[in-house]
Amino acid sequence: RTGVYPTTGPQTLKGILWRFETYGTVSSSPVVYNGMVYFGSHDGYVYAVDSATREERWSQGPFDHVVAAPLVFDGVVYIGGLNDFFYALDALTGERLWVFRTTGSILSSAALSDDRVYVTSADGYLYALDRHTGQKLWDFETDYFVTSSPALSEGVIYFGSADGRLYALDAITGEQHWAFQSGGSIMSAPAIVQDTAYFGAHDHQFYAVDISTGEPRWTFETV
Repeated sequence: RTGVYPTTGPQTLKGILWRFETYGTVSSSPVVYNGMVYFGSHDGYVYAVDSATREERWSQGPFDHVVAAPLVFDGVVYIGGLNDFFYALDALTGERLWVFRTTGSILSSAALSDDRVYVTSADGYLYALDRHTGQKLWDFETDYFVTSSPALSEGVIYFGSADGRLYALDAITGEQHWAFQSGGSIMSAPAIVQDTAYFGAHDHQFYAVDISTGEPRWTFETV
């Protein structure tokens, strides 16, 4: 889940190649994997569509509204819905491989490292799950709901919470390294570049934080 694909974009625009209709609004960002486009819809379904022909290969649901972007890795689609559940689906068939239940809606996209998949929930937790079985390895509770997608770098997982904090946790144990307190809710995923975490908050500030110490490098005020 980087949003970057090793291919070239169109040099000229000649019109719409194809359009695929669901039965709800689509706010889930798509992921392209092995010639397939995977995405969710507010109709509660996850779709797999052939990127060349527009043919629907499968749909799976209903999962209430699906607003998160899927994570696709090693033939498995990982995605959550507003029904509080997080799913692992076979990328070829859509078969449910396992299901994990949280106690809040899942609006964020998951992150993966080795045999662990990480997902946040509006119940205020970040969960670390075994990516093969869905078994919970550990969880971490914040003081409010979480919609921030986690980011992973060098064995540390970073994510924000509506409690206004950016958290840095050990990806293996879940131990907290530090928490930076901003002045407002953090709803989006941080971007980690070298030794700095970049993110915005609902206090009209954009932050750059040292990932080694959790101390601010600078802030930028928006209007």
